[in-house]
Amino acid sequence: MLLEEQGTSIIYNFTAQMPLTRQLTDGKVLAVTLEFVTDINTAVDVTSFASTLAPDLKYFLEHQKSLLPENPTAITDHTKAVILRDAAVLSEGADYEMDWEKYEMTLNNPLYNYVHTVAIYVDLLAYNRVIEARDNMYLNGPNSVKEIQG
Repeated sequence: MLLEEQGTSIIYNFTAQMPLTRQLTDGKVLAVTLEFVTDINTAVDVTSFASTLAPDLKYFLEHQKSLLPENPTAITDHTKAVILRDAAVLSEGADYEMDWEKYEMTLNNPLYNYVHTVAIYVDLLAYNRVIEARDNMYLNGPNSVKEIQG
């Protein structure tokens, strides 16, 4: 519950977060959820999420970024972000932009002091392939890993 004093009245802001699905219809599975509160009342609110990602997820995303010159959709083919403001799913493009290169999300016309949830979904097969290849390389040396697909 958020309490904000304005003169002699108190405004209550109750949030009812929508439950997140564990798997999207395209097969991507929930990898992580992050929550943040908008703290400014401007036209856009930029939030960095690089420091909150688990090392394996960041490694996967870095691998996908390395494929961008040959495959411009490498990240979006295997990763999807869903942003919720209370119980509403925001629309990418209209309400927010994801910058996977910088690990930043830009909210357009943010509402002041609202809780947002960022759910990051990944293609589990591609994710496991990348992490397994990395682990094999560390265990058996770089010559033990064939080119990672996806």
